[in-house]
Amino acid sequence: MTGTGIQKACGATTVLLAVTLWLGAGVAPVLAACTPSSIDASTTGVTAICSGTTIEQSAPNGYGNGENNVTVNVLSGATVTGTNFGIYLGTNAAIDNSGSIAGDNSGINADTITSLTNSGSISGIVSSGGIGINANTITSLINSGSIDGFSHGIQAGTIESLINSGSITGTINTSVLANNIHSLVNSGFIGNGVVASGFVGSLVNSGFIQFLEADTIQNVVNKGGISGISAQTLVHLDNTGSITNGVFADNIQSLNNSGSISDSSAGVLAIDSLQKLTNSGLISGGNFAIRSSAGDTQLTLLVGSVLIGRVDLGGGVNTLNVGKGLSMATTFDGAAPVIGSMSVPFVVVGDQVVTADTTSFANHATGFADLTGGIFSTVENRLDHLRGGVSSFAQPMVMAYEADASASGPFSGFGSGSAGVDRSRQVWMQAFGSHRQQEGTSTTLDSQHRLGGFVSGMDIGAGPNRTGVFFGGSVAASQVDANAGKTTSDSFFGGAYASTQMNGTFVDLAFTAGYSGFDRERRVANNQVAGGIETAKADHHGWFVSPEVRFMRPVAFGARPLEASVTLRYAGLFLDGFNESGVTAGALTVGSRDIHLGVARAALALPLTKTYSDGAQARWIWTAGIEGRTQFGGDSISGTLAGQGIAFNAGGRDSTVGLFGSYRAELASPLGHTVYAVVEGLAEQDGSYQLSGKAGFRVRY
Repeated sequence: MTGTGIQKACGATTVLLAVTLWLGAGVAPVLAACTPSSIDASTTGVTAICSGTTIEQSAPNGYGNGENNVTVNVLSGATVTGTNFGIYLGTNAAIDNSGSIAGDNSGINADTITSLTNSGSISGIVSSGGIGINANTITSLINSGSIDGFSHGIQAGTIESLINSGSITGTINTSVLANNIHSLVNSGFIGNGVVASGFVGSLVNSGFIQFLEADTIQNVVNKGGISGISAQTLVHLDNTGSITNGVFADNIQSLNNSGSISDSSAGVLAIDSLQKLTNSGLISGGNFAIRSSAGDTQLTLLVGSVLIGRVDLGGGVNTLNVGKGLSMATTFDGAAPVIGSMSVPFVVVGDQVVTADTTSFANHATGFADLTGGIFSTVENRLDHLRGGVSSFAQPMVMAYEADASASGPFSGFGSGSAGVDRSRQVWMQAFGSHRQQEGTSTTLDSQHRLGGFVSGMDIGAGPNRTGVFFGGSVAASQVDANAGKTTSDSFFGGAYASTQMNGTFVDLAFTAGYSGFDRERRVANNQVAGGIETAKADHHGWFVSPEVRFMRPVAFGARPLEASVTLRYAGLFLDGFNESGVTAGALTVGSRDIHLGVARAALALPLTKTYSDGAQARWIWTAGIEGRTQFGGDSISGTLAGQGIAFNAGGRDSTVGLFGSYRAELASPLGHTVYAVVEGLAEQDGSYQLSGKAGFRVRY
């Protein structure tokens, strides 16, 4: 054994003996704040644990003197402090910090950091240029704590991956400074920005970054806030958050904005070229919303797009595409661009392109179908009550729920109740309401339609023969998605109905006529007005007529009595034209038009009843069926847009088919007074659906 080997062996024996004596005496050994207290430069794979307070353990550094292949774990509550560096390592450094690391010049200084996880604090505190983390290469850095430096929070040649959910700050300079950043994911706070002299490969931000600057920015997804983006080349930006102080680059290849981009000068500025910009959010500039000097630009404006400021696409071959639902009056510097794909009616007036959304025109038909359906459903409920339920084949004149022990056949027990022969006059009243979610088409947006109304009537008759009259009113509101527009309406109507029986089939006839007044609002994006938005308004009215016939017959399913019915309805709405006001550009004027609808329903109902000892009755009816609706006429609309003649199709679907189901509950007193409620759901083939309800009462006198 060499002398050096003997010395090492003796030293190890001495340490072991001392530890044994201390433990034997019941006294725990006093460990260094970071163990091992020093690192043998020739040793690889060293792991140091810092659990107490360390001040210049590796003077003038808190721990380490540039050794390679070292892992340091700073535990919660521990501190490592140096007048030069808090921790100073060489290549292949790995650090996990849950405590505090601080150095006058750098909190951490290393040649290569393979892995750094921080949930504590790391700081460089010298006012002349302290840096939180300083390295040539950082392979992986995950921060949920705080990293700060008086000069820079992080300074590196290359950052492969940086994930931040905490805070990174540089007091007087950039928070994150690097030559190249391959990947940065931020959900926290980066106070004084990110600067790369080379490139930023991928940045995903849902937190806040003071600003982003690089020679080349390849891909940015911003869901949070960025105070300015600047680059020589911006390959792609997808913004759903907020970018203040604008987006500036010599060349912008692709920019998608559904959030907000704003600046006091120009929201988006491309010095040389802007290849593709798609906007459904806000782009605002004190002078220019969008400005490009040269190159060919493809500008696509979708619903929700608001531009504030001039639009200058430069001298190339520029193309404008407009998606469905967007009403706008956009003015361009110089000539208007070439018109590309347009999903809305449009006109070009000099340097201005004007479009109009047609969704509200398509909604007239569905709203009108819901109104007439609501009116006639109240009449149907009234006549169903008079018949009470399902008739027996032996006694086709009567439909009653009361049990009849003398009856026979599949409908025994439903033949002779007093509710089936009602010779009294009755006054009835019902309230009805519905909510419709209407799916859009290739040219119209999704929308919601709400309807509420009441119907009151009186009838007289005996047996299956009944005649009556009714009147009522309703209010409705239709809201187009993305706040593109809304329409409210008030309707007043009256009508008559009759019921009879022919060869075992009940025939119900009803007719209604009425008046509807409409208040329309349309959101118009105008880049020449303050706020970028104007509201076009118009009032108009129309008259409507609608007859309906329903055939209903009892059928049997084994021993179960059922009701089968077929309903046919025509509805005609005759609308006046209107002139919009309230906008400085893009007003729409349309002529009168007629809408014609045909509606057919086939249904099967299962009635149930319970009669109480005092003569009161409870009834439940389950119904399921299919509905078809078609529109013929009213699609073609003509008028003017921004003073220019225009003709267009209202959009929407001409025909649709759906399945429906309903449940009705009634309670009739011994004196014949009744309260009842109905709920129904309708699902249509295009994904649209309607939920409706009715409730009311009847009084016999």
